[in-house]
Amino acid sequence: MSKPQHLGAFIYHYNGGETEYAVRFDSDTALHWECITGEEKGRAGNETATRIAIRPDVHFLSWTEADGLVVTQVMDFTAMTVNAILVTDSERIILSGTVTRVAA
Repeated sequence: MSKPQHLGAFIYHYNGGETEYAVRFDSDTALHWECITGEEKGRAGNETATRIAIRPDVHFLSWTEADGLVVTQVMDFTAMTVNAILVTDSERIILSGTVTRVAA
């Protein structure tokens, strides 16, 4: 039986590739991320996410990072796109990007 398409390792490319995150989904709720390109390069975290499958290939995820940043995102595993909203105490940051699978 093959591994579910939402598990594995991905690179999220935001702002035309100016900002990139390596993201690994180990289970439906466990993920690890690391900024590999951009202003936050080197920043990383292990998160527990809430995941809702809107369709088998489109998932909504949300988590709160240790510093209080709230992340919500919609991941489309067919189009290989990601749309995210980051919420801090003072602002909302909207990000759209593409996704590359790097490992199953």
